[in-house]
Amino acid sequence: MLRNGRIFSSSSVSSEHSREALCSRADMTMDGLLERLDQVVAQCSRAQAAGGGAQMDETRFQAAKEVLTNEARQLVTASKLLVKSVTDSATRQELPSNLASCLQLLHSLTELAADMTVHTTAPLQTRNLVLKVRDVACVFRETLASILDLDMQEGILLQRAEGLASVLATLLRSLRVFSP
Repeated sequence: MLRNGRIFSSSSVSSEHSREALCSRADMTMDGLLERLDQVVAQCSRAQAAGGGAQMDETRFQAAKEVLTNEARQLVTASKLLVKSVTDSATRQELPSNLASCLQLLHSLTELAADMTVHTTAPLQTRNLVLKVRDVACVFRETLASILDLDMQEGILLQRAEGLASVLATLLRSLRVFSP
C-alpha cells in the first residue's frame, strides 16, 4: 500500500508478484517526484526573471540547504541498504522498508529543493542544485528498474547503484561549495 510517498507492506517480498507490485508503486511515486522537481525547476526560472525567490530569506535558505545536505547523506546510506536487500538473501525481507526509506528521503529532498527556491537570492545557482536533485531522482529510478527486472544481472544493478552514488556525491559536492 502506498501512502504519502511511502510503501507499506505486511507481506514479505519473496514472491515475484509482490516484488513487481512494490517496485511498480515505487515507480509511480517516482513519477510524481520527478514531476514536482520539474515544477521546482520552472519555479527557479521564474525566480531568476523576478530577481530572486518569492520570499527571499537567506537564513531560511541556508536552513533548507543544511537539511537537504543531511538528507542527501542519509540517502547514500539508505540506497546502499536497498541494494544490499536486493542482492543479499539474508536481508531480502528488508526490501520494502529500505525502499520506503529511500522514497521518503527523495520526497524530502524534493520539498527541500522547493523551499530553497522560495527563499533563494541566487535563483540560477539554486536551479542548478535542483537539477542535481532531479539527476539523483532519475538515476534512482533507473536503479529501481534494475531491482524490478528479475532477469537483470546483479552486475548491472551494481553498476546502476554506482551511478546513483556518483550523482549523490556530485550533489553533496555542489551543496558544500554553494554560496549565493
